[in-house]
Amino acid sequence: MTIERTTDQSAATVAERIEASAKSHGFGVLHRYDFNRTLQEKGHPIDFQCYVLELCSPAVAQQVLAHDASLAAALPCRIAVFEDGTRTRVSMIGPVELLGLVSNDADIRPHAQDVERALTALMDEVTAGT
Repeated sequence: MTIERTTDQSAATVAERIEASAKSHGFGVLHRYDFNRTLQEKGHPIDFQCYVLELCSPAVAQQVLAHDASLAAALPCRIAVFEDGTRTRVSMIGPVELLGLVSNDADIRPHAQDVERALTALMDEVTAGT
């Protein structure tokens, strides 16, 4: 399941707001990919802005990885921010669903639910009022 919000703000503004607000939601931004620039440099340009931000909650990541290190394949969480016509879309694959694809362990689900709630709140915050 993709969790998505839309806004009238530019993709660059939303990506910056995510970076600025992540810590208050318990996350750090590990990396910000600028797909427009990267694909342009590789000779495969796109005509819209598209960013992907990798976010991590160190405490949750430690608990999940200590429980099952193979779940590293599903970490960190990613939020995509991209222009779609006159709107900007902000989306992520829900952590509950994503971790459910790689683990049936019931002990992992509460962690995924906490992360999903926090990242959804972050998405709501950065797109509020638009």
